[in-house]
Amino acid sequence: IPLRQTLGAMYHNKTTLPTTPDNILVLSGSQQGIYLISKIFLQPGDCVIVESPTYIGAIQVFHNAGVRILILPASASLPLPLLEDYLIRYRPKLFYIIPTFQNPNGRVLSLSDRQELLRLAARHQLIVVEDDPYSELYYNEPPPPSIKALDHHGSVIYLGTFSKTIFPGLRTGWMVAATPVINRIALEKQYVD
Repeated sequence: IPLRQTLGAMYHNKTTLPTTPDNILVLSGSQQGIYLISKIFLQPGDCVIVESPTYIGAIQVFHNAGVRILILPASASLPLPLLEDYLIRYRPKLFYIIPTFQNPNGRVLSLSDRQELLRLAARHQLIVVEDDPYSELYYNEPPPPSIKALDHHGSVIYLGTFSKTIFPGLRTGWMVAATPVINRIALEKQYVD
């Protein structure tokens, strides 16, 4: 509980949305979060949207889950018309995105693109998995608020980690989501652990 309280306070400094230990699950790295999300929300044959390029660990998890991966090409901004086309044609279950200092291209998704993504997610009942390992690594102006910080519909599952900022070998991450989502994923995590 003390770690979850500290993470909640850290996250609360970035958002006006309330974050409590009940909204946080500690993970063995954020990759475990991606795995648990795929176990809970995905069935073989479902569709998932990712950007290209993206984190190879997420691609491997989705491949192992037997889902169809829809790819959004890399660009300076989110290709919203293509994203909406995918949402209408394929009805994907979730969209995996690294919106802040995306690796490897370093792009930071604009505030307007983040807001439009949330609008589309709410309209199409899309789960947005926001992987945020890099947002603390800025040197000038801070990046826009996380997508989760803008989320008023409960569409976003946020993943954070210490492995890119404090200690590369420390396999500790966390998930911020609605309490029912955290409770369901925590139950699955007991089996994994």
